[in-house]
Amino acid sequence: MTRKHNILAGGIEGISSIGIDFDNTIVCYEDIFQDLAEQNNWIHSEKKLTKSDIKDKILSLKNGLFKWKKMQSLVYSDLISSAIPMKGVFDFIKKCDNHNVDFYIVSHKTEYAEITTSGNNLRDMALEWLSKNFAYHKLTLPLDNIYFAHTREDKINTIKNLNCTYFIDDLEEVFSHSLFPDDVQKILINGPNNHNLPNQEIVMKKNWNEIEEYVFG
Repeated sequence: MTRKHNILAGGIEGISSIGIDFDNTIVCYEDIFQDLAEQNNWIHSEKKLTKSDIKDKILSLKNGLFKWKKMQSLVYSDLISSAIPMKGVFDFIKKCDNHNVDFYIVSHKTEYAEITTSGNNLRDMALEWLSKNFAYHKLTLPLDNIYFAHTREDKINTIKNLNCTYFIDDLEEVFSHSLFPDDVQKILINGPNNHNLPNQEIVMKKNWNEIEEYVFG
């Protein structure tokens, strides 16, 4: 189903604001995770793997949890500058901008990795990535529109306080949390292939082009 909205005075009737997660929703790390895992001889694959596939393979190894956390630390700090945007995400953000729809980035991102490899502040690294990529696409992103939460509960409370009409995330467990507000429409990007989501209020879309069509029609 495609939701239609009436365009009024440059805005869109029915949309107060849109919230977007950061990791694996705006920024894509899959190629970096796969390259790093292959460089360490932890996986070998002739095809491109999803982050979920890579994580499952790493966790199945000896000391897999330690390996995975170390990889996350590297990817989210030292290697984030090489990460690319999710395909179509900046087209969606431009659409928000063109229609004067406020959007916020709300991320459950800790300041430092559990297993520190460089000591870099992960939030600072994320802000650098955002600044560079928004400038490249000739867009502005006020710092007041970026929220980093210490816990998942903090993230959900922030979404509620921002009065988001939609929230877009790659983790189903965010939407299934008991505190997630009922009046926020849940859009899961690149979710499970079986479509058997326990939360029937979640709308699953494969990519940002599908999300743009769903939100803006």
